[in-house]
Amino acid sequence: MILAAETDFGLKLLQQPPVMQPSVVSPLSVLFALAMVQIGSKGNTKTQINNVISHGRSDENTIGYYSRLAKEVGKTGDDGLQSLVANGFFIKSSIILLAMLRKEESRQWLMKERSEVFFFRKLLKNSLYLEKKGVWKDKFSRKKSFMAKFFKTPQRTKRIRFMNAYNVRRSYTENDDMQVLSLAYTDPTYAMNIFLPKKRFGLRELLHNLNGTTIQNLLSQLKNTSVTITVPTMKLNKNVELKESLMAMGVIDLFSENADLSGITKTRNLKISDATHRALIEMNEELTTAAGATS
Repeated sequence: MILAAETDFGLKLLQQPPVMQPSVVSPLSVLFALAMVQIGSKGNTKTQINNVISHGRSDENTIGYYSRLAKEVGKTGDDGLQSLVANGFFIKSSIILLAMLRKEESRQWLMKERSEVFFFRKLLKNSLYLEKKGVWKDKFSRKKSFMAKFFKTPQRTKRIRFMNAYNVRRSYTENDDMQVLSLAYTDPTYAMNIFLPKKRFGLRELLHNLNGTTIQNLLSQLKNTSVTITVPTMKLNKNVELKESLMAMGVIDLFSENADLSGITKTRNLKISDATHRALIEMNEELTTAAGATS
């Protein structure tokens, strides 16, 4: 479902200094938020966003593509598992939305299901929230978990609980730089794919050399293999300022006086003042909970 282009976007986002610190990021949340703004932008603002997320797609194709992707992400799985997807614009009460955003096709994209257009004074804000809970197809035994040091950096450690599974068959592959383990959920549509650098503390170097095609190729090479797994339990909740990262990726005018959002409103001098992303992931012996919000 997630193509190499979307994987590339996530990797480029992770490579930016504000994000590259120990963190958790939901690239899809950021993509959906940018796609909503892209539809209502014009000129160089649209071109810059388009180059980052749409790769030359027309507005019609962008609306159709991300609408289908949102629908796919929000499907209820075979086990009742469902993602929560919510989109909304927060706009100054004095701003008049142009008719193009009231067309049925745009309404389906901008106001689908849990989405709603809100009007607030002195605020222009897009918000997208994604949440997913997944139960492991093969749960870890709590009896086999143990406490040990986790190295955040060569100098910083923290004692945490590690999950273990000995001599089990799981989807696995590797190349010269990394090991890849895929842990299935009860919903076969989703899996936790773990990319572990073979070089200790080599994540930063690995990220700079990775691209979407490499990741997709590795995932296509996964094979049912006998492995012993040691994975840390985790609960990460991080807030990331996206403005600097998105500007480094080429989305510049959106945050400046040169912003052209005239496809949304006739109001001039409208720009996005800031962009914030918050994501969390909690993983234990029974399930994973992940969520991301971009505003």
